[in-house]
Amino acid sequence: MSNTYKPLDDLLNKSGLKKEAIARKMNIDVSYLYKLRSNPKNISAIRLGEMAEVTGVDFAELYSTVKKFALEHDKLAKKDK
Repeated sequence: MSNTYKPLDDLLNKSGLKKEAIARKMNIDVSYLYKLRSNPKNISAIRLGEMAEVTGVDFAELYSTVKKFALEHDKLAKKDK
C-alpha cells in the first residue's frame, strides 16, 4: 500500500510518464518526488508549475488537488485534538 496521495498520483499517471522520468525532468531526485507525493501541501507553486509543465497536467487541476489534500489534512489534525 502506498503512502502517497492517490488523487495526485492519479493526475501524474495521466501523463503516461514514470515517476523516475517526472523527477528527472523536474531536476529532482525520485525520493524527493515521493516526499512531495506523500505530503502535497509542501509543494510550492513553482514546483507545481514545473510538475504541470513536465506532465502536461493542467496547473489548476494540480493546484486544486494539492489544496484538497491540505484541507483534508487540516480537518484530520483538528479532529485529533
